Parts: sequence; structure tokens; C-alpha cells
Amino acid sequence: MPHKLITQNQFTDSLTQYGDGVFETMLAVGNDIHHWDYHWQRLEKSCQRLQISVPEYEKLYQQLQITLTEQNNTFSVIKMIIARGDGLRGYRSIENQPCYIQFSISDYHFNPKIYQGLNVRICQTRLSHQPLLAGMKHINRLEYVMARRESEDGQFDEGLLLNYDNLLIEGLTSNVFIIKNQHIFTPILDGSGVCGTMRAYLRDTLPSLGYMIKEKALLLDDIGTADEIFLTNATAGIMPVSRIAGINKTFQQTITNSIRYQVGHPCSQQ
Repeated sequence: MPHKLITQNQFTDSLTQYGDGVFETMLAVGNDIHHWDYHWQRLEKSCQRLQISVPEYEKLYQQLQITLTEQNNTFSVIKMIIARGDGLRGYRSIENQPCYIQFSISDYHFNPKIYQGLNVRICQTRLSHQPLLAGMKHINRLEYVMARRESEDGQFDEGLLLNYDNLLIEGLTSNVFIIKNQHIFTPILDGSGVCGTMRAYLRDTLPSLGYMIKEKALLLDDIGTADEIFLTNATAGIMPVSRIAGINKTFQQTITNSIRYQVGHPCSQQ
């Protein structure tokens, strides 16, 4: 399906009024998107689930590369929004219209300190249960905005999010993994949360490195009794957790760092 590239100041009714769209936050090395195939797979599935016209793969990637080449950065973070397009009143949409696409690019500043161990808190804001949206990186992020406001004092590097059943779901901007007795677990994301691209990559890659990841319903007790905890996202990669507010222990990083070194990160190789 054709698509329309919009400028920074253009918005559509469906996007601004209803959050009717999805987005990807990607790390670019030159004009190459890191883990592009994983971003595309999630984008395509999300658009299909929301019944938004799926962009043309080749043209979309070509536009991304042209935009990145014009920026001429060694490392960039690119946010790509895919919106349904113009909508009608009463939540109605126009059938068979091309999706709208918006790119936003910023410099990526590699910070090796995040690999020394994050200081994390557990947010009071809870994630609601909505299987229809679970896994997608949709535009409506109000729960995350509210949770982020809990940590605006700068004391913590990241916040962990639970649902109303007090199950661990994810971080504010990351997926979460716990290691216990050399077994790796990550939360089930069938009711809320975002299935991150780095999470998907690790699930595909770690078995070949001798590690198995199991999806599991994780409680607060599982956090406190974990040997190691690490977070992942598309730009920073794998980030070990050192401390969690309210839990009187310092988490180990041995297995986490071994995985991180084996998986690597584009910026750390420069």
C-alpha cells in the first residue's frame, strides 16, 4: 500500500485525537538501521492488527536511508511514526487510504556508564490489561507518561512497571529479564507491555550462545530473589541493573556482562 511522508508540523486527526498509530525507536549506524528486520516485523504485525495500511517495505527503507544520509551522523536515533491518516468524527476512519509516516532524527550519544549497573525503582503507576494492544508500540503512552513523572527527580535511571495483578511487565523504556540459578526469565506480555526488538533478538540469539529464555509470570518476590536483572531496548542494548529501591541487595552482573559482550553493541565497537 502506498504511503505519504509528512513533515514535522503536519498531523492527522486520527493520530492527534485518538493516538491512532504506532511508532518505532531505532538506532542507526550511518544510514543503516540496527536490527531493522525486527523493527519491520513488529511494525508490519502492529499495522495489520490495527488495520492500518502497511507501508511498502522497499520504499520505506529507502526513505529512511535517504533521510539518514542527509543527516550524515555516525550514530543516530530515529523515531518513525506510522499513522492511519485522516479520520472522520465519531472514531470513524476512511477506508483504503495510505498511511502517514513521520521521521524524527536526533544524535545518539553513547554513554558507557549505563553498563556499570542501573539504579532502578518500581513505579506506583500500574499498567492496565488490554490484550488487543499488548505487544505493540502504539502511540497512546499516557500510562508511561504518568509513570515517568514519578522519577523526574533524577534519582533513578529507569522505572519498572507492574500490572494490576502486581505482575512485573517491563521498564518504562525497556524490557526486563531476570536471572536466577543461571536460568533467564522474561515477563509474559499477553495483556500489556511492548514486545521490544532487542527482546525478540535475544530470544532468537541466546540459545545459540548456550542460554535459554523462558517467558513467565513474574512477581515482586521474583525480583527480590533474582541473582541478576538486566534491561534491554533498541538503542542501548543490554543494561545490567545494580540496585532496585526497596530491595536490600546489589545484583550480580556476571552472566549479564557475558551475554552483553557476546551480543555486542554497534557503538561499543567503535
